[in-house]
Amino acid sequence: MQGAQYKGEQNPVDVAERLSQKKLQTTSPTQVTMITLDKDSELPPALEPLRGMIEKINPDSPVTMPEKQWKKLAKWAKGSRTGGGREIPMRCMGTMCEYHKQCPLMEAGLQLNAFQPCPLEEHLLEQWNEDMAASIMVKPGEVAYAPDLRTINHSSMLEILVRRNSMELATDPAIIQNVVMGVDPRTGEPIYGKQVNQRVTEAQKLVSTEEKLHSSLLATRKSKAAAGKKIQQEEEEYLAGAAEFAEAKEAEVVENANKPTGGDPQPAGAPGSSEGPAQPQQDS
Repeated sequence: MQGAQYKGEQNPVDVAERLSQKKLQTTSPTQVTMITLDKDSELPPALEPLRGMIEKINPDSPVTMPEKQWKKLAKWAKGSRTGGGREIPMRCMGTMCEYHKQCPLMEAGLQLNAFQPCPLEEHLLEQWNEDMAASIMVKPGEVAYAPDLRTINHSSMLEILVRRNSMELATDPAIIQNVVMGVDPRTGEPIYGKQVNQRVTEAQKLVSTEEKLHSSLLATRKSKAAAGKKIQQEEEEYLAGAAEFAEAKEAEVVENANKPTGGDPQPAGAPGSSEGPAQPQQDS
């Protein structure tokens, strides 16, 4: 005997079929835009960093990839112009990561993509690069600032290493540690001695190297400022000299204009005089 159906109750077969269709609709792949490029292609602004690179990918024929992949490659090419900083972010290993207990993203319960670059370190690297460039008025993307941008990038890379070293120090904070220095040949027992924590030594080296990079950036700023000041001084001296020369020439022109043009006046009766010889005066 068939069981009774209540109001609003639906056939389980129909429900299952409808849910299956809905699942198929939501999981159907979206349309992918494919782009074909070769060395002579006119590149849109978003793919401009790939200029000169396409023919190296495949010099004999055009390359076809999804637009998303082209943009991802262009982003990598743009970021790599200032050095290898884009490769330093570690790969996310989830709970297998050595630093996962200190990761704010893991603490927030986010589901991260395994083996992808750490989004936290990627963000910090970009943020530090932007902040330092802005602090010394360096314009990213301009060839004239390439040496400065590379130095800034290296400084940010070191800061990433300083951060990792600090997290390791947080779990192994003792500055002076007991370490095995050797083995007693008679008893075979280890001989312990005091030694500075290796992570402290590494932190000192990293910070010292980073400070040298900062000093080189400041030295570059000072040398450019000194060079600019010297050029400005030379320009001012040149303009002052040019003004003095112009005033002297003007005074010379005025002086020449005031001189008589016919020469000194000749006495009457002198050769060349229009008045002729002087006549004697007669008594009346």
